[in-house]
Amino acid sequence: MYIQSLQSLRGIFALFIFFHHFSFSGEGVGVFLAGGDCGVSFFFILSGFVLSVAYLGRNSVSFGVPVSKTETSKKAPKSIGHFGTFMIKRFSKIYPLHILCLFLAIALKGFEITLPDVANALLLQAWVPLSEWYFSGNSVGWCLSDFLFFYALFPLLAHSYNRYRRYFVWVFCVIVVLYGLLIVPFIPNRLVDGIIYICPLTRLLDFVLGMVLFGLCNCHTVNPFKVYAVGLLSLLVLGVTLFMYYMMPSRYGLSLLWWPSMALIIFYGAKSNSKILTNKVLVWFGDISFSFYMVHVLVIKYFNLFTLKIGMSFSPFMRMLTVLVLAIVVAFVLHRYFVLPVERLIRKKLCDRRSRL
Repeated sequence: MYIQSLQSLRGIFALFIFFHHFSFSGEGVGVFLAGGDCGVSFFFILSGFVLSVAYLGRNSVSFGVPVSKTETSKKAPKSIGHFGTFMIKRFSKIYPLHILCLFLAIALKGFEITLPDVANALLLQAWVPLSEWYFSGNSVGWCLSDFLFFYALFPLLAHSYNRYRRYFVWVFCVIVVLYGLLIVPFIPNRLVDGIIYICPLTRLLDFVLGMVLFGLCNCHTVNPFKVYAVGLLSLLVLGVTLFMYYMMPSRYGLSLLWWPSMALIIFYGAKSNSKILTNKVLVWFGDISFSFYMVHVLVIKYFNLFTLKIGMSFSPFMRMLTVLVLAIVVAFVLHRYFVLPVERLIRKKLCDRRSRL
């Protein structure tokens, strides 16, 4: 399901992550410290939401498991089909670019391949709560390890959501409360990032929140005035969250703190026809936002290495602007001439194979 306003939001939050990683000095803390935490939460929640919209729809038949007659709509949306086909379609979008970026990251260190790099290639790095593992290779690639886990569980989660919706939501709420009160406060400091921010098991909660949010969006018809009110409320909650981010223990700011604001923003994006969020430039950037996300840290590193070798200096603002433009150009080129062609090729081969069966 393609929703222009959500595509624009993808681009905006990809920029937040960029500013989290970009430092005026070339090293150290980025210019927007909160950008990484809120951006990652947004993308994980959005992933659960978008997959639910695409494969569940309103009272749908999903994964080949029919719902009761009273729950089936007259126009049931497409089902997810075979699990293997589903996984191939998802990975045709993300895995080839991941391997290319991993190769470029390994090239930066003289092609010295380590065990964490191997785990990175297999998308297993996020399961090891040590920074030298989950930030190995192209450091931002760890999130794909989480997405792999989400995709693998999605058929089971979606089936449970369709069959036992009310219990599904209640169990989710109980798990979140227990997680926030009994687990988060007691995680050792050295493992906080690896478990709360990185681990696929804990970040699965963000993904499931997206599925629950889909249910709320699907069940409520909102008039334009209420949509506008939700938009204002989301900005207010985001502002309060940003303030609290620097006041609360950092372990809560890694994920849970962002849930209300991110959920409101996604709800607004799904319901809104805002001229700003449907702007062609923003939508275009949203379309290449995954490529931008995957390459932006590499562009920063290669740019810093190049300027250091030739002794070129920039003012802080010009450095940021130059790197940002370079990252956008590289992302566009990769998206158009690598990601899309490879995705089409894989899907064509998949279709040819299915036609022969």
